[in-house]
Formats: sequence, C-alpha cells, structure tokens
Amino acid sequence: MLTMKKIIIIAIVALFANSISAQREETIMNDSGWGLSGAWGGWSFNLGSFDKNLAPYSGGIWAIEFGKKFYIGGLHYNISGQAIGTGRTFNSRSNNLLLGYSINTYKPIHPIFSLATGQSVISTNTEGVENKVWTFHPAAGFEMNVARWCHVDAQLGYRAVTGTKFVSYTDNDFSGFYGQVNLKFGFSWGRYKGSNNDN
Repeated sequence: MLTMKKIIIIAIVALFANSISAQREETIMNDSGWGLSGAWGGWSFNLGSFDKNLAPYSGGIWAIEFGKKFYIGGLHYNISGQAIGTGRTFNSRSNNLLLGYSINTYKPIHPIFSLATGQSVISTNTEGVENKVWTFHPAAGFEMNVARWCHVDAQLGYRAVTGTKFVSYTDNDFSGFYGQVNLKFGFSWGRYKGSNNDN
C-alpha cells in the first residue's frame, strides 16, 4: 500500500522528470534564428550567351536552407548546345558553389539574390581542346511560393568567365548577361523570423 510520503515522493520525481524532458537544448544557430530550416532540389533553366549569340543552358540545383532566408548548395551544368544563328557548338560542364539570400520569404512573392561561382570546363567544335575556366555569376530577381513544397524563381544576372585560353575565343565570348528560371522542390520547416507569423 502506498503511503502519503511515497505518493509525494513519486509526484516530485514525476514533475522533475517532466521538467527535464520539456527543456530544449539551446544552440547558437537555432536560438539566433539561423538554424537549418529546409532542403531543396530541382532544375535551373538559363538563357545566356556564346560567341555573342543567345545560347540556352540547363542543369540541376540543390540547396539547404538556414533561417528561412539564407541557402547554400550547388549548381551543376553538363550541356552541349549550339549558338543560335551560327554553326558553332560548345560543351560546358560545371559544378558551382551556390549561395543565396531571400527577403520576406513568408510572402507569396519576394526578392531573392544569388551567387554561383566555381570552375567550369568548356570545349568547342572549332578548337578541339578542353579549357578550364572560372565562372562568377551574381543574380537577383523574385521567388514565388507556389506551394510549401514547390518554389519558382526568375532572376537576371551577369556571368563573368575568366581564364579562357582558346585561340579563337576570349573571356568576353563566354561572358554576358543572362536570365534564368529555377524550379525547386523540397520543404521548409520551423517559424519565420521577423514576420507577423513569428509567434
């Protein structure tokens, strides 16, 4: 039979255990609002330039999201194409580091900024050799939250290519303004910081 003393001891132990289990570990990232908040992957469609003519690019994109605003990931291209209006073809392979930042991400349409940079390998049908170059392309535009698991963004940017060693081409032949559309699938969890939804 339980005595009153035993009942009180059991109640105190139960309350203490509940208090310990209810406490959340505090970390610098999470409590500052910059913890891991999502993961995304999808496709990137890009219209840039080659040999002073329009040329389409396409590839894959992936990123992990922090604080529902900042993301870091990769942009991969492995394409073959032809400069529109000419018979010159090219091949481009790249694995770029991708950095991005969004403002007011809780709104259906909001600004987005990105920067992709890294090494690329380019070859053309007129040179016959591969050329390793460095690409640097910042961009800015708007992102649309189509669904919580599907985002689409459209951006304008400038691709700067350095290190070209072709005989017939220079850095300027591969550099220029471009437009891109990214279709991303994934999920974003947690609360928004700095909005009316932050309770």
